[in-house]
Amino acid sequence: MKKTTVQQRQVCCCCCRGDMCIVVVVSVYIFLSFISYWALVVFPWRWWETFWGLLNIIIFNTIVALMAKSYYASIVTFPGAPPHPYKPPHLSPAQLAEFMDGKYKPRKIFNQIAPFEPRWCDVCDNFKPPRAHHCKELSSCVLKMDHYCPFINNCVGYRNHKVFFLFVFYASVGLLMLITTILFRIISDVVVKIDSVHPIETLIAVFHVAISLPITLCIMSLCTHQFFSILEDCTSIEGYLYDALKKDSRIKKRPFVWIFDFGAARNWEEFFGTNRWEWLLPVMPDHIAHGSGVEFDYVPGDEEEHSVVVGDGVVVDRMEGGSTGSGRWQDSEDTRVVVL
Repeated sequence: MKKTTVQQRQVCCCCCRGDMCIVVVVSVYIFLSFISYWALVVFPWRWWETFWGLLNIIIFNTIVALMAKSYYASIVTFPGAPPHPYKPPHLSPAQLAEFMDGKYKPRKIFNQIAPFEPRWCDVCDNFKPPRAHHCKELSSCVLKMDHYCPFINNCVGYRNHKVFFLFVFYASVGLLMLITTILFRIISDVVVKIDSVHPIETLIAVFHVAISLPITLCIMSLCTHQFFSILEDCTSIEGYLYDALKKDSRIKKRPFVWIFDFGAARNWEEFFGTNRWEWLLPVMPDHIAHGSGVEFDYVPGDEEEHSVVVGDGVVVDRMEGGSTGSGRWQDSEDTRVVVL
């Protein structure tokens, strides 16, 4: 019998799990919002007869099309799984044998170079690459995992993070346009009384705004969070480590630099790609499509300035170890640790 790969199984699971009902609900809401725009604004005001009205229609429909394409891509694009078997390239055969002997007794230690420490996944029976984490919903480790999103019935990771961000971005812009135009219609009908309409139409418009406003605020909040995470090259999971280390640096009055932060410009290109014409298009950047997702450059620095958060959150200094200077962590004989 022919065996399927992990990626093939997960692509299938993304469309077959029970929580696809959430995806259906989101899709229905998007469709109803699109219909409301035409029924409550475009047709009553005959916007296709004026230049500004036609321009508004073109912009709104373009945003909806890009949002729908990004949403679909977020659902069907597998975020990426580590190769099996995967072995940390910086471990010597002797170090690998020592690690395997004690792989079931990990310690909860986090530090600046934690993503490059050897980590073992008991479920996948494999090493975790840097920045990878296990997703129980996908039953697989995910490369550069950000979070699991029930609204796309998929995990956001290395290969679909861009299209997910574009989805929330276009959803934010589209909903803002929708709410603004409907509010203008309500003000015109109720206050200015430009048009003579049936009260039921006004009630439907008010109800739609009341439903869409909190949804818009939530999506905009998520979009803002994702935007600043992109500029700092820090995933949502890594945010806990980021905040702890930043707080510790502030207490000790040390300059803090996130280990993956090479500046907003480079971080942006690392996420969106170098082709500016594709930044706002729901397509996978070339370096992501052809990348392994298991190797990441980091900012070399003095390891004595790095901190460690142990178990219950106690912050201590770590004085051992060092970086290779080439962007890859190299183990010391006395400082081998396991990170969950």
